[in-house]
Amino acid sequence: MSGASGDSHSADNTASDGSRLSLPSIHRAPRHKPSSSTASSSSSIRLIIPSNPNVHDPLTESPDEMRSRHSISPPPVKRAGKRVSLASRRSRSASPAGSDSSASSHNTVTSATLSVSTRPSWGGGPIAHPDPDVLRSTALSQDDERSYNYRPFMPSVLDPMSNEPPHIVPRMGEEDYVVQPGQCEFKPGEKLPRGWSRMTHPDGRPYFWHEQHRALTVEWMPEPLISTCVNTVLGYILADLSRSTGRSKEDQIVIGLEPLPEIGPDEFAALYYLVNPEKECVYWVEENSLAWDMQEPNAQLEPQMAGLYLRYQFYKHWDNFPNVQRTSTKQILQWQKALDDARADVVFSNTSTVNYNAKELSNMIEMVDCMLSRSKAAKKHGVKLEGEWLPGRMMQHIYHDRFLNLYSQRGARSDRQQSVFNNPPDQVKPSWFIGTCSALLFNAPQHHLAGLNRMWVDRVLAKEPWKVLVSTLLREWESHRLVATILVTANVSFLGVNDLPPGIVQITCFLSAISSSTSFVLITALEGRIRQMEKHDIVRAQNWLNLLNNENFGLEILAVLLGLPYGLTMWAMIFFTVSFLSFCLHDAQKLTQGVVGGYFGLHVVILLWSLWVSQEDRKPIQEHKKIPKVVVKRTAKVVAKPIRRLTRSWTMNRSLKSSAAFANQVGVGCWMYLQPLKPGIP
Repeated sequence: MSGASGDSHSADNTASDGSRLSLPSIHRAPRHKPSSSTASSSSSIRLIIPSNPNVHDPLTESPDEMRSRHSISPPPVKRAGKRVSLASRRSRSASPAGSDSSASSHNTVTSATLSVSTRPSWGGGPIAHPDPDVLRSTALSQDDERSYNYRPFMPSVLDPMSNEPPHIVPRMGEEDYVVQPGQCEFKPGEKLPRGWSRMTHPDGRPYFWHEQHRALTVEWMPEPLISTCVNTVLGYILADLSRSTGRSKEDQIVIGLEPLPEIGPDEFAALYYLVNPEKECVYWVEENSLAWDMQEPNAQLEPQMAGLYLRYQFYKHWDNFPNVQRTSTKQILQWQKALDDARADVVFSNTSTVNYNAKELSNMIEMVDCMLSRSKAAKKHGVKLEGEWLPGRMMQHIYHDRFLNLYSQRGARSDRQQSVFNNPPDQVKPSWFIGTCSALLFNAPQHHLAGLNRMWVDRVLAKEPWKVLVSTLLREWESHRLVATILVTANVSFLGVNDLPPGIVQITCFLSAISSSTSFVLITALEGRIRQMEKHDIVRAQNWLNLLNNENFGLEILAVLLGLPYGLTMWAMIFFTVSFLSFCLHDAQKLTQGVVGGYFGLHVVILLWSLWVSQEDRKPIQEHKKIPKVVVKRTAKVVAKPIRRLTRSWTMNRSLKSSAAFANQVGVGCWMYLQPLKPGIP
């Protein structure tokens, strides 16, 4: 995270996803190439921050004024509703002003490029805001004797990234590795500055620890350039802390260096934060605004929420440097109680805000019990328990979830389907887009949208419902893909029939084959994407939802995407049924057509009635007295007309036939009666 001092001209305003778990390393920050006038020509080791005359204070100038004077990069484009990523903000650095030595006499900021052997003149002030684009109204106080300042940053910035390693290991060449006779101890070959020792994180990462001053850093201390800069910054921090009486002996100092490649290859800005293990808090030597970092809940927070956020950052720090952390029995009991409360909430609530299931919480409680046993054993031997990695890995997520759910604040979210902004998920009004797509895809998008809204209340993703959704989708898609495969085979075989009637038979058969093939391909593509998210943590899913979230339609686009496999499979089945039924009724006798058509119509009525009865949002029949009458009337209107016509035509034909036969008989009788008898016939 970028600090407060100096001019910031970088335009790396990448939109952030609000997540703190997927941040790049601090060693590889993107930079824009500066103009030639800003490059430093000196090759000595430097800590560079512009000097701070009383005329043009970088902390009181607006970003536009700084850019107009230096013209390094265009002003960043701010997007509504989004914020610059923490990595981009951290990559912002102070840029030097013009190199003219007479600039101070003309009321301009001079470029003071000082080696580390000389005390650097850093642009400073009582407020060190992490966002360099914030307009500062506080100038350097006349009573402040310090001529330097530091950039505050958070422990979450130090998370390692697999796609951006801090150091690229060279491949093996012709090196030889010799073991001396009787050698059983092996140490790193690099020499460290006095007082510093090398520690190894449980996951294998090395970092460095100064036991006397209780300082930590992830910078590579065996390099003389890095070690000189870190020791210089450490001296300044210790000098500031010596003037205050609030620091405890157990407090820790974490130092980082921000490369400034636009100024020079060997120039850095200092980053730091302090840790109070007793109070489980992160702090700084001067005021620091956390408004930029505490934007995840997107809500107005009470003052105690800052302490909760800094406690989350404290356990982030514990996770980054576990070897030097000490554990007490009192802390272990507090962690045990917090986990027991979380397990009780999960077991007795179906909509708990805890992002763990009961089995995972039981496993964590079991690990805490083992840690408590080790603590009691260490207490018997008169030593303190050190080097436990579990608290940092475990409690950072507990406190981060509490922060997102506004724990201890008025209106806190105690149910994951509760909206703190009074936007209940079941009252989200669907748009015309989801209504049209649901009508075409058999209401599948509407069903998925309801589940997504319940799972992503106030844009906070719940872990357990997401896991349930992923497993359910994978099972459903497996069955849809099997049906689509069978339909593709059936349609291809059906099209191979000799003398297949043209017209509706062939058209619907082709449509069924196209729908089933599209469903198969879509399921295969979506299944690969979902399985990748299933293997990763919840942050990737949160980023995906943020990517597909639309300002006008919300998650309706994602709901339609998830409902397409079901809808296409249903259309493929319907088209195949129509094609096969048309083939069966083609050139068939009227009796066959009547029987098959009537039986098919009966099944259609049963299907529609079943779908209507199984609706969740309709009124019960027992509470709606008019439903049976309405059903009878509508059914009578639909069915009575053709029945009445058939009956009328049959009755008229029958009556006409009967009248004609009767008239014929009467006429024959009369004719026979009136005919004279032929001679010879008695």
